Amino acid sequence: MATVTINPDKTISVDGKKTFPVGMWSICAPYVPLTDCAKNVNINNNSLISTITGDALYRTNTVIPAYNSKNILFTTEAWTWVKVDPNIIKNNIGFFGYNQWNEPTVGMGRYIDMTDEQMLADLLRIYNLKKADDPSHPVFLDHWEKMTKWLPYGDIMTWDCYTISNHSWQDWVREDAIYAWEYMSWQNYFQGTELNKVSKPVWTYIQANIDAPSYGTLEPTKPEIRANTYTAIALDVKGVLFWGYLVGGDWTNTSTVVGIYSNPTLAAYYNEIAGEIRSLNDILVLPTLDYSWHYHPGTKVSFSKKFTKTLHGLNMTNFNYILKQYGNTWYLIVVNKDTRPISDVGITITGLSGSMTATTLGNIDAGSIPNRTLPVTNGQFTDNFDGLAVHIYQIGEETCPPSQCNFTITQ
Repeated sequence: MATVTINPDKTISVDGKKTFPVGMWSICAPYVPLTDCAKNVNINNNSLISTITGDALYRTNTVIPAYNSKNILFTTEAWTWVKVDPNIIKNNIGFFGYNQWNEPTVGMGRYIDMTDEQMLADLLRIYNLKKADDPSHPVFLDHWEKMTKWLPYGDIMTWDCYTISNHSWQDWVREDAIYAWEYMSWQNYFQGTELNKVSKPVWTYIQANIDAPSYGTLEPTKPEIRANTYTAIALDVKGVLFWGYLVGGDWTNTSTVVGIYSNPTLAAYYNEIAGEIRSLNDILVLPTLDYSWHYHPGTKVSFSKKFTKTLHGLNMTNFNYILKQYGNTWYLIVVNKDTRPISDVGITITGLSGSMTATTLGNIDAGSIPNRTLPVTNGQFTDNFDGLAVHIYQIGEETCPPSQCNFTITQ
């Protein structure tokens, strides 16, 4: 079985290796025909993890071998064991952890007949039972609102916010969707408390559905997918997962559930993003020197030009970033949240001196061509950004591919 450790810096280690987790929610969901399970796993062969509702529990003979064949770790439900000896799951080499009931809400699902007090007592009971029985694997709790409310009932918190949409109630247009993701995450989930001000790791789910306008969720474009993913990373989240199914529909009828796998091209792109993130693993688990988004302005990186977008009465700027360091090398991820391109942007990193080179990293050319080199003088350089571009810079006197930088990163 995999041994999962939550480190003091809120990263995780899997079998002693510091790891930035990325993956797809429920690759072989209960409402996905079993004949599609292996195909879906192959499409997602870059995923480190698949968080699951029901898969391993009810479909052990099919699902677990499929995940094991591609070294994809899996989670399963925390609240019940039906038909399957729990030791079969928790002792499996690919087992990662447990999920509390997804988005626990009074009046819905498991908690349809409970008060809030009864629901919280049930969550705590389940959490304590799992930790007593299996201290080697974490318990997840996902919700779209009230982060601090759920802290006692899980080891890793996750949230979901899907703003590439056309809901009748929303007050933003599609081109502002990444700004809206930032705002809605703060208003609904963080509610004034940043993720780095709580004691437990916080991960996020990123929208990965196909076009479903009748339910208010639209199919993201490739630039939207990448910008949304790295906007989350620039909030200093400790893991990223993708939600790959239609929000809505009859979950018990496979013919009505529209998932990402009905668009193989888009599903393959999410797998590319997962592969890119895994290639950057040893960078993403480095200590964070600084990061910047609307509700946490950074201090170490500045931009000579920027757009300002007024949303919900807030004047939000288009650039988010996260800055990390390993020895004499710095890693800077910059996201342009705006759909408009912006040219000749001067970028200054405070505290750097002398002549260096900035090399762009990444595997995907989506407005962000990898392997470009830019001269850096006293921490200053200039670059151009396409709309929704993500630039990943490695800055130092000598640069190298991340896989060849002799990182020594353990728990």
